[in-house]
Amino acid sequence: MATSTHSADHHVPLIMRACIGRVRWRERLLGAAAGLLSFQDNNPLLEAWQSGNLILLYHRIVDDSEISLNPFTVPRSLFESQVAWLSRIYTMMTASELVRLLASSPSVSRCAVITFDDGHESIFTHAWPILQAYGVPATLFLDTGRLDVPPALSCAQIMAMVAHGIEIGSHSISHVDLRLLSDAALRYEMATSREFLSGMIGHRITGLAYPFGYYDDRVVRFVRQAGYTYACTCLQHRTNHLGDDPYQLSRLEINLHDNRERFQRKLDGHYAAVYATLYRLQAAMRPCRVK
Repeated sequence: MATSTHSADHHVPLIMRACIGRVRWRERLLGAAAGLLSFQDNNPLLEAWQSGNLILLYHRIVDDSEISLNPFTVPRSLFESQVAWLSRIYTMMTASELVRLLASSPSVSRCAVITFDDGHESIFTHAWPILQAYGVPATLFLDTGRLDVPPALSCAQIMAMVAHGIEIGSHSISHVDLRLLSDAALRYEMATSREFLSGMIGHRITGLAYPFGYYDDRVVRFVRQAGYTYACTCLQHRTNHLGDDPYQLSRLEINLHDNRERFQRKLDGHYAAVYATLYRLQAAMRPCRVK
């Protein structure tokens, strides 16, 4: 069995703490703003959203008895209700299956993909049994520097899920902001993580999720050169349509406080205008690829 030997970046915990704080405040503010904009049910952005295809982003699933303030966690019972609802409304598939449809099928719509970033062990203990029960596939994006080191997934757990239809992709080696790396370091992160995962499962890895959702033109170029055929962002203002850039796939982040009502409002596109406004503000303050 393959074992990950890549060293993870020791600064990741500090970066993640800052990221958790930002997401916690963002979710509170955007939730309130989305409520104020709920009357705009016939705007073009909403119509475009509802004609597209969803990719959902999860991180960790926790037991209902666990008290968590981490916005990246979702209680197990809530996740199960979300999977049940998705499986009734959408055609569920893996990320690579959706990418192939977006490149070739003019009638593709009402498809959805569940993805997980980082590779937390709760995917195996809590999420996978639910996905199996509902016959729903998923795609896991793994940063290989943390595999086999709790609380990350072990390679044995990953192989057990892959044997039953779970798809995996890369999330780099060390979960760093790829934009800040030298060319040599960026090339190493992209190529080595892909080679490790491909060797572990016995076939070619084609997908990547940008760590923290951060990327630019140079990062995209290196991702292409490393042999990936698609990459997922954390942009949440649009869904995915025929002919979209496969290296800028949008994903809708599902978090701790996304109860049934808020979850359905997110999936129906009522947050799209708020996120679009947020990204325009970010673009005004610093370079940001928003399309």
